[in-house]
Amino acid sequence: MRIDAHHHYWEPRRGDYHWMEAGDPILDRRYGPADLAPSLERHGIEATVVVQAAPSVEETEYLLGIADATESAAAVVGWVDFEDPGHRRHLERLARHPKLAAVRPMIQDLPDPDWMLRGDVQWAYRTLIDLDLAFDALGFPLHLDNFLTLFRRYPDLRAVIDHCMKPRIRDHPTDPAAFDEWAGGMSRLAAETSAFCKLSGLVTEAGEGWTAEDLRPFSDHVLSAFGPERVMWGSDWPVCRRRATYDAWREAADTLTWRLDAAGREAVFGGTAARFYRIGPQGPGKVKARKGRGGRSGQGGRIGGSHGAPPPIGPVTPAPPPRAGEYPTTRPAPAGRTRMRDDEVGIGLESPYRADGRTEEQAMTATATATAMPGAATPEGSTYVRPQEMDWRPTRFEGISIKVLYEDAEKGEMTCLLKWAPGASLPFHRHPEIEQSYVIEGSFYDHDGIARAGEYVWRRPDSCHETHSDEGCVILAVYRKPNVFRSSMGFGAGGP
Repeated sequence: MRIDAHHHYWEPRRGDYHWMEAGDPILDRRYGPADLAPSLERHGIEATVVVQAAPSVEETEYLLGIADATESAAAVVGWVDFEDPGHRRHLERLARHPKLAAVRPMIQDLPDPDWMLRGDVQWAYRTLIDLDLAFDALGFPLHLDNFLTLFRRYPDLRAVIDHCMKPRIRDHPTDPAAFDEWAGGMSRLAAETSAFCKLSGLVTEAGEGWTAEDLRPFSDHVLSAFGPERVMWGSDWPVCRRRATYDAWREAADTLTWRLDAAGREAVFGGTAARFYRIGPQGPGKVKARKGRGGRSGQGGRIGGSHGAPPPIGPVTPAPPPRAGEYPTTRPAPAGRTRMRDDEVGIGLESPYRADGRTEEQAMTATATATAMPGAATPEGSTYVRPQEMDWRPTRFEGISIKVLYEDAEKGEMTCLLKWAPGASLPFHRHPEIEQSYVIEGSFYDHDGIARAGEYVWRRPDSCHETHSDEGCVILAVYRKPNVFRSSMGFGAGGP
């Protein structure tokens, strides 16, 4: 299986990508699965690892939502606040998602190079070990010694070094000493710890007009020090687009690894990532050879029992999916609420049903339906509704208003008109049944595509997405069951 072990999806309008320069012609735009799919297809890549790019739990949930709806997104590297021990509850909650594989603090952006060794953040490393989650190490060469200290302190922590620790490739011709310092630190990490390394991010550390030969001293050293069984290729898309297309970096990586034998290349371009992130043989994100969350295994979750090459992980038989109405969890539902199956939305979330039996969606539209809908019923059982005589009623989602044309609250059925103001968004949600939308004016879009005026789209049951409208729109929507919203998604919320 070919795997891209490091890339991003993001939506700058979420508001928590503080590092991103507003108006950046390459980065300051939405990137989703539909943008990456052609590159994955060209290179035969079946699975990917989606990595956080914002220091917020909300972005991690956003990425898990995309992974729920995207088969190729086999694993997610998320974020929690290491400075807040209360975030253990987020780790424990998110760890139950089958695609949450690792966590990455954005150490490269922190002003204190010794931050990772501070006493108040040590709980996080211990919790990752307890939950059998991996650690993505993001830093610069100045962090090499501290990462060595950290990985020695926690030998059971499964760790991978992102982007070869970002060596200053552009300075190599004029500052060879910097290469020696970086190479020495990487050699110590390879020899004295069980850390893995990502062959990624090199092109963004190179100068304009880079060539594969500019990168070769660095890639050769990583492959020699760690061995291909501990090296995994990642595109770092779309960040790589600052220096190269996806295709150009992938082709350069082919050139840099041509000396490896077939087994070595297979490891770098898929096998290593599959073992490290527990991407199983039965399909992307479907099978993980985990030893169970919430308790340490005999090896503490380590891939290898020594600092050498990790042993291969054998086939794992997945547990059968729960039958309808069964919950793969023993956690009690809050008083007055039922629970959805955990597999319905990927994380164990509460059902939208209230204590009075209505859904939050139905409660939202109660004001709109409290008065009689303008219309006239005929003796033959037809009801003619005059939407032009109805007032637009606000919903709980900013910029979206509604006219309810038909509703059967008991069955959960609804036909309505939805008016979206320019820039409005509907947070991440799941469709328990088929959802149908006909666009009357304007347009709206999600990660799958865009629907314009005069076009119709329907979504299959159990599909998930969040939707946006840049120009505004009016939609005729037909629901068989109310959408299930993940209220913690925090779309548009700022960072912590």
